[in-house]
This record gives sequence, structure tokens and C-alpha cells, in this order.
Amino acid sequence: MKRVASFFGTLFLVLYLFQPLAAQDSTQVKGPLIHFSEMTKDFGNVRGDTILTHIFAFKNIGSDTLHISRLKSG
Repeated sequence: MKRVASFFGTLFLVLYLFQPLAAQDSTQVKGPLIHFSEMTKDFGNVRGDTILTHIFAFKNIGSDTLHISRLKSG
């Protein structure tokens, strides 16, 4: 359970840091710009032995190719 909490804590931080970028108008931004369809996911009350999954959909709304070179989970 600690590992799941760490993963979601890291994911929340990454999503929180991208939030100001996603709020900008893509016509004013040169280069790639990532936009997430949702920034958080509330799983509610979950037992410790439950495996949880969720897909955070995103889209490049910028004017150039978005390259994701590294992903890390907590």
C-alpha cells in the first residue's frame, strides 16, 4: 500500500506541475504542450491488497512533436 501511495503522490506532483502549461492557449505556445483530460483520480476506500489501475489520457496540443523520454513511478 505504501508503494501505491508513493506512486500516486509522484503522479500527482507531475500532473500538478503540468497544470499551468495545460491552461495556456496552444496557439500562443511554440513547441510541444501536454494536456491531460483529468488531473486526479479518487479510488475511494481500498483494501491494502487491491491492485489499482487507471489510465491518464493526455494529448499534445502544442505546435511541435511531444517526446516523452523517461517515465518513473514511485
